[in-house]
Amino acid sequence: MRAKARNNKKTPNRESVSALKRELMALAFEPIYSSSFKDVVTRLTVMLQTLASQYGYDVEFSGRVSKISDGDRYYFEYPVTLKRGSVSRKLKLGVQYLFYEEGKWVGMIVDVKP
Repeated sequence: MRAKARNNKKTPNRESVSALKRELMALAFEPIYSSSFKDVVTRLTVMLQTLASQYGYDVEFSGRVSKISDGDRYYFEYPVTLKRGSVSRKLKLGVQYLFYEEGKWVGMIVDVKP
């Protein structure tokens, strides 16, 4: 009888994905303020990439984003893929953008779904 070869690949464990999701939800208490919408999106993307790299993940954003608008409020749901080696995990990141005062924006993470 042959012994099975062990697969020694390191795969992301569920704890690291869960911890990353908790940290993403904690960012909801750190809104990003700016005078342009583009700057808020850019800073949020950089924050996400920095946080994911701390856990050893690469971040990929899908081109399809669902958007709901209600007056000066915009809710975007970004499909995000976290990759580490050949293993990937998919998340949906809910972000709300608010337009307030004269040309100022604030963005915050409001939901993280598996």
